[in-house]
Amino acid sequence: MSPRHFAGASLLVAALVGMVFLPSALAQGDDLKTAYAKYQKGRGMLGPWMAGTKDYEKGNKEHRDAVEGYTRFVVFGNTYRNRLVPKQDPTAEKLLTLADEITRDLEKGMIKAFEMPYGPDLLMAFEKSLLKSCKELLDGNTDQYTRLNGSRALPALGIGLGSRTKDNKAVLDLKGQMEVATGLTSLANDISAKAFAGNPRDDGAALYAMRGVKEMYRSLAATLPLRTDREKKAGPVSLPQDVEEKNLELLASFVLSPPAYLSGALPDEIQGYKLLRREAIRALAANGKTKLGKTSPALTLAKVLTRPRNQANLADSFRLDEQVDAAIGLAQIRLEKDFNSDLAASLVGQFLTEYLAQYGDRANAGEMKAFPFAYHAARLNTALSDWSAAPVPGVKLMAQKARACLSAMEKRDGTAQFQEAELIQTLRKDDQLIKGDAASKIEFPAN
Repeated sequence: MSPRHFAGASLLVAALVGMVFLPSALAQGDDLKTAYAKYQKGRGMLGPWMAGTKDYEKGNKEHRDAVEGYTRFVVFGNTYRNRLVPKQDPTAEKLLTLADEITRDLEKGMIKAFEMPYGPDLLMAFEKSLLKSCKELLDGNTDQYTRLNGSRALPALGIGLGSRTKDNKAVLDLKGQMEVATGLTSLANDISAKAFAGNPRDDGAALYAMRGVKEMYRSLAATLPLRTDREKKAGPVSLPQDVEEKNLELLASFVLSPPAYLSGALPDEIQGYKLLRREAIRALAANGKTKLGKTSPALTLAKVLTRPRNQANLADSFRLDEQVDAAIGLAQIRLEKDFNSDLAASLVGQFLTEYLAQYGDRANAGEMKAFPFAYHAARLNTALSDWSAAPVPGVKLMAQKARACLSAMEKRDGTAQFQEAELIQTLRKDDQLIKGDAASKIEFPAN
């Protein structure tokens, strides 16, 4: 994974936002001239801070207010209904993709500020202000249009938590990072609990909330190994258990049990639900834990892999892309002592057997003709890299053999096959995914 840095957001937002927001009205009824003036002031001050030409001072109220005015306008920007609804307006299309472009910029960019002494303070102010604005908007609005577009900044918030310097050190201090992460998770839990129950339907906000926690889990996993023993001792090194456990419980339930509001839904609506469910699978995969409390991300992912795709209820069946993400997640579960990695490897191996077979037969597979097999093969190949060096012989062997086949598949070799039935069966000697936990028994579909 390449280092993630909080980068040039001010320049990007200035280019896309400054020219189109002025004629609009703030969703919250704020005075436009005042809000826009705060945004422009913040934009003007952030540029030199990010470039490293002027120092940010966390004790300076003017500096703090500048960051807050800037981030608030970024969050509320996508909620201008009267500007975004007309499809013929080219500026509307730019605004609708703004949050995604900011996210991409944060992932690939680098700014001088992170190499400066004030870098951690600036990033913390940015993260806290971004969270505050997201929470203000989402707590105070029931309009789905506003909630959908206002939540688009949540993934960027999660990515920012993983920011690193050029020499691969975490920018944020551990305490501050966990404070923001806890706030993000709590906000996501509130959104998800209501949306998953359909009270009210809030699919858009739920989508970005799940993407936010997915990026957060990835950020925490990437930066924790960079912490010194002294930092870890001072802690905390993880989210509050009740907050994280609630998040995992909500995600797992949504993945395994279709919500009641889908009763009588048309096929197109069910496909939309499956796209949303895939984000829940990805968030569970990013968490990487075998089990926390009563919820096991590992077991949930295993059930996604082993449930037959042909189900009487369309909403109960998992699509191939959902199972790809479950396989990736299962391959990246941390090798804890209670985790039956042999069984997990056998499940992933069985899935890959079927996956490569479908690739070879795709010309006769109807809708599978257009499935991006090679793209997902590359993702699966990367996910198996840790297993290919694992201290568990069977897991290591399975991963190495699978990666060779996936590499051929990446090159669109139609003859690539993974036929290791004997190895898969050998790895399946114990059917409990969590050792000593009878509830984690895997039920294998009949051949």
